[in-house]
Amino acid sequence: MLKKFFAATFVLLMMSANCFAMNFSQPVNIGAVSTAGNEDAVTINGATKIDATTNARGNYVTGTATFGGLYLHFDGAALAEKLRGATESTDFAAIYDSVSFFGGNDVKNSVPYYVFEGSTGIFRIDNDAGLELYLLTTETGGGGSMSVIGLRGGKWVKYFTTSDARKTYGIDYNFHLTNLYTAGDEIIFTYQLEQADTYRELHYRWDSAAQWFSVAAM
Repeated sequence: MLKKFFAATFVLLMMSANCFAMNFSQPVNIGAVSTAGNEDAVTINGATKIDATTNARGNYVTGTATFGGLYLHFDGAALAEKLRGATESTDFAAIYDSVSFFGGNDVKNSVPYYVFEGSTGIFRIDNDAGLELYLLTTETGGGGSMSVIGLRGGKWVKYFTTSDARKTYGIDYNFHLTNLYTAGDEIIFTYQLEQADTYRELHYRWDSAAQWFSVAAM
């Protein structure tokens, strides 16, 4: 009888663990935003709706673009105005965080993400926990920077940016991103040392208890 009790308990524990397990699908590209030459404007691909002003070349300057349930808010006019008065690196950092955002239809419920440099790829990451997650990839040289944002308790948050972990784990700019994929409850980024068969990986694992990602380097 006792053996049956322990066996039943074990089964229930396994079922409970499976209920809380997270499984990510592979990222799906849903759009991209790129700078338009040296202008304070962008080109947009894959958007389901664009409501923005344009310049003489037809590039988008200020407005919003929608990618399914994700909104991009951008203001190239404000960027041009603010850059004219910038002199210090801290000035530029503040400007970059004030002219473009990803998140909800209200810019106040969005996270800063600078799209006026390089090209930004937009990927949706589906999962069996029903979390609304997006991967933003920006290539600006040296392997670029990858960020994951999402809707958490009704508020848009930035869960992580790979440039932070690269500094922490010494994956410098001689390492270039060669692959990104998901495996179970992890989002994994693979880097290769320039002109060498040396690889490093960043593993971002979803912590169901914390409702956040932890990170480890391999």
